[in-house]
Amino acid sequence: MAQRLAVVEGGSQLTVAQVRAQVFGLVTAANEGDRVPPERDLAEMWGVSRMTLRRALDELGAEGLIIRHQGRGTFVARPRMARHLSMSSFTEE
Repeated sequence: MAQRLAVVEGGSQLTVAQVRAQVFGLVTAANEGDRVPPERDLAEMWGVSRMTLRRALDELGAEGLIIRHQGRGTFVARPRMARHLSMSSFTEE
């Protein structure tokens, strides 16, 4: 599936993936519970449409890296712990 492009001043273009990478950089540098700057500010700072930024934020939210609350803002989520799950039976032990 092709990514839609957002036009930036000067004629260069940023894809949703590139914007996602920029937001990912902000999130990984922040602490759990820190507030991510508002959509309007980020869109203006990077010269992308809010729709492009929103799609990138949706992807990060689906991955559990950020939590979005309507009217309150976007926050850095608690890091998830990776566990290796395995099944065994009581008769094997």
